[in-house]
Amino acid sequence: MKRLILLIAVAHISWATSATPIAHKCASSASPSSGATTVPVDASGATRIILSVSYLINNPVTITDSSGSNAYTCSTALGSNPAQQTCWTSSATPTVSSSFTVTVAPTTPGSNSYAAFCFAAYNVGAVDTQNGATDHVTSAQTLHTGPITPSSTGELIVSGAAPRTGVPTIDSAFTIIDSIARIGSMYPAYLAALSAPSTSAVNPLWTNSLSEQDFDVSIASFLPAASPFTIAPAAVPSGHSGNITLTLSGVGTSWTAGTVFTTSGVANVTKISQSVTSATAATLVVKTGSGTGTLTVSETVTGGSVASLAVVSAGLTIGPNSGNPNSFQNVTLTGSGTLWSQETAAGLFTVSGGVGASIGTPTITANGAGVVTLTVGSAAGTLTITDTSTGATATFASGGGVGAGTCAAVWAQ
Repeated sequence: MKRLILLIAVAHISWATSATPIAHKCASSASPSSGATTVPVDASGATRIILSVSYLINNPVTITDSSGSNAYTCSTALGSNPAQQTCWTSSATPTVSSSFTVTVAPTTPGSNSYAAFCFAAYNVGAVDTQNGATDHVTSAQTLHTGPITPSSTGELIVSGAAPRTGVPTIDSAFTIIDSIARIGSMYPAYLAALSAPSTSAVNPLWTNSLSEQDFDVSIASFLPAASPFTIAPAAVPSGHSGNITLTLSGVGTSWTAGTVFTTSGVANVTKISQSVTSATAATLVVKTGSGTGTLTVSETVTGGSVASLAVVSAGLTIGPNSGNPNSFQNVTLTGSGTLWSQETAAGLFTVSGGVGASIGTPTITANGAGVVTLTVGSAAGTLTITDTSTGATATFASGGGVGAGTCAAVWAQ
């Protein structure tokens, strides 16, 4: 068991972790010294259990759960009567179950802690940043948590609150996940969450229904959990002329026909369709535009998990890149950020310039590798070979001018 070391609010899952938890529950002590245990909930799949705990500062509490093995880490305690902390499972692989319970009880048996708490189960990674505030001198009715700046969009941001009495609310688009009001002399506890909309600073305001001398709030963000699925290919071209099929492979996922995949992070990328073929296999068809960057794919089943791929400007190089008029050249094609294996080979490349120049149907051996026969034509000059799937071009000098066997490339703009 780990001694509870007072807390601060907690946080979101990242890169697209939903603010909606896998499970959540609150509990309040039956008497000042009894401690509290939740009813069982299904926390299967969770990688982090996050709590907002309220108790008397002079009588610290200890967190245990039905696993009998999970350890908890807590933020610095805020306030005194009550004190408030945010706590979370220390391991990225906690033991959870379909009948999971959490208990908060006085560290010293028989001491009056007046404890209450709320917990939520999420699929998130390690804590990223945290802050908190308390007012136990004046009768404050409003209190900012203090700012935090998440490292990535989509991190889970969690905020906890513990007024002595009253019913608090929170702004900045946070949703109160769960709460338990004051019961007799037992303290209330509140837990709210938000999926970070950007990497800008967040500093929500809690407003209590009563002016209260003891009012404590905290906030923390959590990095995304390691993604339970991968995407192939790892890079796709921007400005692609047709649709692109992405293959999604899950690990321990439970995808169904009702699973929804969404894309974000790159401008002008459109989702065309999706198909789930098993609990761990799916395809996603997209069309790219002019935007480049990291494209995030999110799914709605496994804790709001995400994976990503790169959208890049495509390029084309050829070799050789010069030759005599009226010759036939076996040209090696090398693509960057291309998906030639998904394309129809006939018509994939065109040639312009010169007199009588033509290009055959390529033999494609990989997404960025192929060979093709180039008919140079009768005139000296510059031929332009174009990858019709991306618009990337390379030039071939008829009559020399670049040096046989070397490569010249023009990148797609």
